[in-house]
Amino acid sequence: MQYSKLSDCKLFIEGSRIEIWYSKDFASNEPFDRNNPEKSHFLIGAIGGFADPRKGLSRNSILSGLWVAMQGENWSPNGEARTLIQNMAKQCNFAHTSMSVGDIVRIVEPTHDEWFMVKPIGWKSVG
Repeated sequence: MQYSKLSDCKLFIEGSRIEIWYSKDFASNEPFDRNNPEKSHFLIGAIGGFADPRKGLSRNSILSGLWVAMQGENWSPNGEARTLIQNMAKQCNFAHTSMSVGDIVRIVEPTHDEWFMVKPIGWKSVG
């Protein structure tokens, strides 16, 4: 079954608390602008959290869990994300299934939101 949205993946639950933004151009030096993320990134989708309630209790476990979950062999082992990735490829210079360096996670809280970028090792707060 092809995913029509990210939360179709059995690893996640429906919702909008966490957004996954993939970089449009891997080699880009374009700085990330949280007020205009579409300039440099493509919204893959939003989720409410993990299907396994033991995951995602702290910021570090959310980010670590997303890194593992968003590797192609985990969230799209049989090509289920093909349609989502093809839609991305139509709009970007760079389309990829697995989360990689330069991709962004936005965590939305009731009073604020936080943006994190994948770095070669770990994460960097970008907003």
